[in-house]
Amino acid sequence: MHYCSVCKKDFDSETPSVLTMGRSMTPRYICPECESLMDEAIGATDPIVARSAIARLGDLLASSDIDDGPVIHAVTSHLDQAKERAQQIEDGTYDFSLDEEEGEEFELTEDMLETEEDRELDRREEEQEKRLNTFLNWAWLGIGIGVVGYVIYLIISRFF
Repeated sequence: MHYCSVCKKDFDSETPSVLTMGRSMTPRYICPECESLMDEAIGATDPIVARSAIARLGDLLASSDIDDGPVIHAVTSHLDQAKERAQQIEDGTYDFSLDEEEGEEFELTEDMLETEEDRELDRREEEQEKRLNTFLNWAWLGIGIGVVGYVIYLIISRFF
C-alpha cells in the first residue's frame, strides 16, 4: 500500500511512480490517477485538454491541503511547464519533436521503496519542526509582550 503525495489517497502498486524525493531522500509517490492527469497536462496536443487537466490538478492540489514543500514544488513546476506548453501550442510555436521520448524509463528498485522507518523518520522530523515553530512563536510572543510592556513603562515614567 502506498500513499499518493498529491491527492492523499492510498493505492496499491508493485512499482509506484515517484513524483519527487523528500528531504531524507524518501520518494514521494503519485497514484495512477494523478499521474494520468499530470501526463495529460504535460503531453496533450490540444491546449483545451491540457488546460482542463491543469485546472483539475490545481483544484486537486488546493483541496488536498498539501504542506510538503518538495511535492508542492514538483507539482507547480510541472503545471508551469504545462501552461507554457499549452500557450505555445495555442500560438502555433510549439515544436512537437520535443515530445519524443529519449533515454530509458526510470526504474524504481527495491532499496528505493519507502519503508516504515522512512515514514517514521519523516514523522519525527515534522514533529521536531512543529515543536521548534511552537517554541519560536511563543518566544516572539514573549518578546513582543516585553517590548509593549517596556514602551508602556517609558510612557508612564515620562508623563506621570
